[in-house]
Amino acid sequence: MGNIWSNERTEIATWLSGYLSMVKTWVDKILDNEHYEVDKNKIIRLIDEWIQWLEETKLKIMKMKDVEPEHIGLQNSRPEGDGTEYVIEKDDDGNLYRRAIGSEEREIIKEKE
Repeated sequence: MGNIWSNERTEIATWLSGYLSMVKTWVDKILDNEHYEVDKNKIIRLIDEWIQWLEETKLKIMKMKDVEPEHIGLQNSRPEGDGTEYVIEKDDDGNLYRRAIGSEEREIIKEKE
């Protein structure tokens, strides 16, 4: 099963918190010219890495489902409207059944009166 937002959001918050802490450390180093030698190109490379990391994280979040499938009522693996094709069959007693193509499981549609 894919990642689900409700299960993953704590971990994402932890990632982002660590990320923000790292960015703050670098900002402090940039502002402290006396103790750290930070050149413009190094900062540009770091910003590129940060942007790439953020884009990857954003895509992971976008691909997550909002809720688990069972929370939206998908208990039946063959719900109506999913494109399943059925065969209508009549038994020797006159009862009508439908059966999904490729399945042996029948569902009674109409019992003989």
